[in-house]
Amino acid sequence: MILTRDIINILAPTHGRTSCSDSNLSNGGYKLKEEKLQGIIISRHYEWAPRCSRCFLLDHEGCDTDLMEIEVIPEIRLVPRQPNVKITVEELK
Repeated sequence: MILTRDIINILAPTHGRTSCSDSNLSNGGYKLKEEKLQGIIISRHYEWAPRCSRCFLLDHEGCDTDLMEIEVIPEIRLVPRQPNVKITVEELK
């Protein structure tokens, strides 16, 4: 899958930190650590992970996820809406 802006807007519509924005992708950095045994990679994990998914995805816009060292797993987050309440005061007659 090629990461397009439309896909990024669906996967991560907002930034996860207040210190970043679409023009300041400061929280998308990461470092992978690979452990090898006789030259064969036997383990791969984050030494440090991206702090903001949107920053990470925007930094990789246009990349093919099949060629990346990460797997993009789309998920849906449901957030219940607070009901609208209107309080009115009526005068007694």
